[in-house]
Amino acid sequence: GHVRKAGFLFAVLMALVSFMGCASLPGAPVPEIRGIEARINGITFDEVGIQFDVAVHNPNLASIHTPLFRYDLAIAGKDFLSSSVSGSGTLPPGTTSTVALPVRISYEDLFRSYPTLRDNARIKYRLRVAVSMPGTNMVEVPFYQEGSFPTIRPPTATAAKVELSEVSLNEAKLTVTADIENPNAFTVDVGKLDYTLETGGISISVRGDSSGKQRIAAGRNARVELTRHITSSEGLIRLLINGVPD
Repeated sequence: GHVRKAGFLFAVLMALVSFMGCASLPGAPVPEIRGIEARINGITFDEVGIQFDVAVHNPNLASIHTPLFRYDLAIAGKDFLSSSVSGSGTLPPGTTSTVALPVRISYEDLFRSYPTLRDNARIKYRLRVAVSMPGTNMVEVPFYQEGSFPTIRPPTATAAKVELSEVSLNEAKLTVTADIENPNAFTVDVGKLDYTLETGGISISVRGDSSGKQRIAAGRNARVELTRHITSSEGLIRLLINGVPD
């Protein structure tokens, strides 16, 4: 009777949920942002990478596709950038997951917009993040996060020695041993820094050890080896003729 009919309807509902997998059901609860943490996750001679780790709770009984995040970043009370990130993967049911929102900030843009920040110990920010599910009419509920991070300054490098090795008609290995100073109040990983060598009218990009294990403590300097295989089309012949700087 009624018990059998109810059991049948429940089985049909479960089959539909299983069939839809991670699809969002119309009228389903909206994912909720429960917290945001900011951290510096990369620094180069030109820009800094800041990652906002967003804690997102999925209140649904089934997994859902990671939603679309729209965010606005204000620095020192002034709008700096706006962007959106389409999530990849899924959010498990009834749990809180961490979704990363990466932001790249160039020193040129930062200090041109906020020239007084060079003299500040910390930079204040305000982040607005809203969540929406693609293909639905769900209302965005923004989450606001205010905080600060240490003032970011680019590392400085002085080339101590430039060498060419493994030279052939078409290719050679360029090695630059550089003294790099970290002027920041935090440790900097320079293992993957890009470095541009300009000599004899040639601009050549070299980079650090790809393992990324070279770290320089706050206010300290270290000697780092940067390498690059350059070809004749990149100015190898001219470099061989002009020589490398001592």
